[in-house]
Amino acid sequence: MSPPGRPKGEFRSAQHGGTPVSNPASGTEPRRVPCPTCRRPAVFSPDNPWRPFCSERCRGVDLGAWANESYRVEVAPVREDDDTLPDAPPDPQRT
Repeated sequence: MSPPGRPKGEFRSAQHGGTPVSNPASGTEPRRVPCPTCRRPAVFSPDNPWRPFCSERCRGVDLGAWANESYRVEVAPVREDDDTLPDAPPDPQRT
């Protein structure tokens, strides 16, 4: 449901920089989202072969950043002597 004062099928969100975004369910123009690389509007529909990117170039730039390990997911360092699993109980058949 659209907030009062906005046309039906249109909403704004912080994720989209406050720009109007069409609702695909309303049958109007395709939804546009900011390209993750250059932040320009990109059509988010099956008609865009580079979705969610705006172009093949932006898709390639993002792939290159992943390949160069520019994006990383931080995890806690693992110690070699850290055994977080409990010791297994003795197996009665092996004794």
